[in-house]
Amino acid sequence: MAVSGTLIVNIVKANDLQPCDKNGLSDPYVKLEAAPEVHEEHGRRRSSLALGDFFRSKPQKKHSLRTTVMRKTLNPVWHENIEMELHDAEVIRIFVMDWDRMGGHDQCGVAELILQDLHLLNHVPKPLTVNLQPQGTLELTVELIDHTSLFGLDITSVVQREGMKVPNIMTQCFRYVEAHGLSEPGIYRKCGSLTSVLELKSKFIDDERYELPEGIPIDVVASLLKLYLREMPEPLFTNELHADIVAGARKIKSSDCADIIHALARLPQAHQDAVVALFAHLQKIRLQSDKNKMTAQNLATCFGPSIVSPSDQSNITEIGGDNIVVAALLENPFILEIAFGPDEEKEITKPRERARAKIGRVSNASLNHQGPFHSVFCKHTFSAARSMNFVAFAEACYDLGGLATHDDFDRADVAGKGNLSFDEFDAWARGSRLGRYATISPERQKAIQQMANYFRFFDKDGNGTVDAKEYPALHADLVTHEYALPADPDECLRVLDKNGDGEVSIEEFASWLLENDFI
Repeated sequence: MAVSGTLIVNIVKANDLQPCDKNGLSDPYVKLEAAPEVHEEHGRRRSSLALGDFFRSKPQKKHSLRTTVMRKTLNPVWHENIEMELHDAEVIRIFVMDWDRMGGHDQCGVAELILQDLHLLNHVPKPLTVNLQPQGTLELTVELIDHTSLFGLDITSVVQREGMKVPNIMTQCFRYVEAHGLSEPGIYRKCGSLTSVLELKSKFIDDERYELPEGIPIDVVASLLKLYLREMPEPLFTNELHADIVAGARKIKSSDCADIIHALARLPQAHQDAVVALFAHLQKIRLQSDKNKMTAQNLATCFGPSIVSPSDQSNITEIGGDNIVVAALLENPFILEIAFGPDEEKEITKPRERARAKIGRVSNASLNHQGPFHSVFCKHTFSAARSMNFVAFAEACYDLGGLATHDDFDRADVAGKGNLSFDEFDAWARGSRLGRYATISPERQKAIQQMANYFRFFDKDGNGTVDAKEYPALHADLVTHEYALPADPDECLRVLDKNGDGEVSIEEFASWLLENDFI
């Protein structure tokens, strides 16, 4: 049976690998591929490649994913996630490779996973120990996210499919808790039986219009709601608006509500409807906190990580900010009413213009949308200082695909304080050679930052250039991944080295990738 969806494979560690180097060790990494076919032979299931042929085969260079390289070991430990988008796949092929700086990587071991035989449940990780051929084992965890299932489908698609403003599972949980658990001490803080929660989850997966019967323990229903919110592919407050919403919530105590209203009003409609319904429910819980002990802060602790935290936890710029958002909105319910209320100007259809119209009802504060450079700035600054020294400035420029000099920093430091505010960094970046970053799509912006991490691997001294000693490894890897480059290293260098200094800078590499639409 073919499998579709997102497969998250956590590569934990390998044991007793075959040595491939003269020193009796290997430099192993793991490479995965999805194969579309499994054949039947003599009553047994096998992949479309016999095991002997499978071991002699090489991994396809396209559509494969890999871990980092571990140096000089036969017992590497990774703890790395690989996400694979599967489309009618039946087999996952595993290649444990020995990295060679000059290319021609050897195989330490191979194995295969027949997906149907794993009996994977949606969103339930399954630990496995796989025997490698010719020797060794690989420990990993496999988790399938079925995007056609209720758990794992974005909320906009869910409400469109169900024909409702709010997903039925949320409505059912709200009604049940309000009927049976408003005064229950610790409601949403206590956990229900995992077995019972998963059984209830399967009911809604099988029938999205399922109605909760009487007699279910209240903690099981409460845990089901939290599980559904936690397993959304994108949180209710969205990944894109996370930083803006958290920053806006921090200003509410000083009576500045403009920024958070600005951000909330830009949420997609399905997210707005679900937020309104959820917070109306949580307000009912909060109003009985004298009985259930669930204050705004306690509810924020229970729901902040599920509905505010971005899908990629590495994008969190401020610890505790997610809980602040939930608590602030519970304590100031008028904010949601304004952000999601009717527009003063009905002809306004663009989200950003609509947000500005709504803010005008409560504040004359000027709106300063933080823009594409904000996340990079936050990544390299401490939340308390909110300023950037030269080292952080150089790292931020590297992430944007550029080199930074002390002259650049001095030009950006308009106030002459020796540290940059976000406004100074943003103004400099937009007017500099890195201004192109603001003109490309969010997908390409993300790809630029991924490219920077890739380039850092070869830029061993971290000076923003790959020199003559470092270049052969970069060239070998680019050729291995089948980029449209000459196989001859010198000829390839002439393509990448725009200024002819014999080195490849991060800016030259980024420009080459953008010009050729590789990112």
